Amino acid sequence: MNGKSQLNNLPLIQAMKHALFIIFFVLLLPHTKAQQANDSISIPFDMIDKGLLIEAVINGEKGTFLFDTGFTHGVLSPEFAQRAGVHFKRSNKNFITDANGSRKAAPIRVIKEVSIGKLTFKNAKFYLLDVNTTFPCEAVDGIIGNSMISVINWKIDYSKKTIALSRVPFEMDGFKFTTQKGKHHLSFTQIDIQNQSLYAMIDFGATSNHQEVELHTATALKLFDGFEVIEKTGIQSISAHGLGKPTTQHLIAKKMTIKIGDKAFPIPNNVSLKENLKYPAVIKAAFFANYQKVVINSTDEAYILYGENEYKTPAFRDIKNYGLGIYSIDGKWRLIQKDRDNPLLATVPLFEEVKLIDDQPIANMDICDYKAYMEARTNTDSLKITFMNGKVVKLPAAVSNTSRLK
Repeated sequence: MNGKSQLNNLPLIQAMKHALFIIFFVLLLPHTKAQQANDSISIPFDMIDKGLLIEAVINGEKGTFLFDTGFTHGVLSPEFAQRAGVHFKRSNKNFITDANGSRKAAPIRVIKEVSIGKLTFKNAKFYLLDVNTTFPCEAVDGIIGNSMISVINWKIDYSKKTIALSRVPFEMDGFKFTTQKGKHHLSFTQIDIQNQSLYAMIDFGATSNHQEVELHTATALKLFDGFEVIEKTGIQSISAHGLGKPTTQHLIAKKMTIKIGDKAFPIPNNVSLKENLKYPAVIKAAFFANYQKVVINSTDEAYILYGENEYKTPAFRDIKNYGLGIYSIDGKWRLIQKDRDNPLLATVPLFEEVKLIDDQPIANMDICDYKAYMEARTNTDSLKITFMNGKVVKLPAAVSNTSRLK
């Protein structure tokens, strides 16, 4: 999860990005049990906002875990840890700094054995963290982090929703690029966009239905001078430590060509500029979900991309939405994000309290009720919002207004 919940499209809760960045001093890598050199196993996976959910077993207890190359170690939720009989000493903690810059200590311990399919990983480090903040409505028990992912090779088949694992690198035709290990045992590559080379972290735990590549605003702003953008103001992300601070994010309206050296990735991508990004660039889960198959040859530090999925992410300028984000803060539903260029919201300040949604009291909803309500809507439904100050806005499901970046 990189702890990273990106909130760029309504409903707010649907656009979660899970992005926690780890600060630690001693790294203990897990080791897999011996396996025949030519063996590989296959496991199924589910998806949540383009992220991958896989099953792992600890102490005989099965759980559902986010596959997260952007998180150094694993995570267990308190509920799963209790079910699996995994006990954490509150005195044994490491600090975690999330994507919003909030730094907190979390209990950490070594788990002797973690099984994925027929493979067993030994001596893997796990944190104890509440994952309900980023997965409030899904049965997610934790995270499989990159310290486990990086010791084995993975072949993801998005069309069949299966992942093969092997100690031997996979061979496959397709677009190949190399990676390198960076700080905190994370994986990076060098991408080129608008003739600028940027150091990019690969983050399968950064989940979002539409965001594929994020760039640090201060680094990349000058590259897109005069480009058509959708500007969003307010809270852009949520992490395990809570909501981030209000910032401005720019979504490049059209898809962009991204290169590795002089080779362009086969599929153009949605690119956004984020103010508080930890790295110059981040490649997110939705980037890889455009392809039929993705190989992560961890032992060779290389990726292979093959084919195109039947469904590819639309460009930001083609996505219908309502242009605002609503979230419950301390029991009160508030406007926490809006499109700057939406005239219907121009006079509504951020954090204005919401009273009714389509004439229904929103106070009667929890986050999961709200998510289900929004998911049931169609692209032709309008959304009526009544604020506590008496202001009423009726928002059509429409593509966002754009402006030119200066």
